[in-house]
Amino acid sequence: VKRGDATVALTKDQLEKEMKEARAQAANPLRVRGGDEAVIGALGVYWRSPAAREWVWSLQIDNLWNSTFEELPAVPAARRLVAVGARREW
Repeated sequence: VKRGDATVALTKDQLEKEMKEARAQAANPLRVRGGDEAVIGALGVYWRSPAAREWVWSLQIDNLWNSTFEELPAVPAARRLVAVGARREW
């Protein structure tokens, strides 16, 4: 990760990531947008600073590809959501 002129190397114990699912639904005439197949993606990155181990910083993106796939027929898909957070553990 680069920030300005400094480069920070992240070790495996400082960085975690998550990915979600791929699915194919049975054909359904009520599903009007997005088709019957989708890769439902979410990405979460969590970082713990070596200097302040009690803090965990996070970036979460839901609907990573901004899919219009209707998980429930006739219910519009949620838009892409990006969330940034910080949590303190003790």
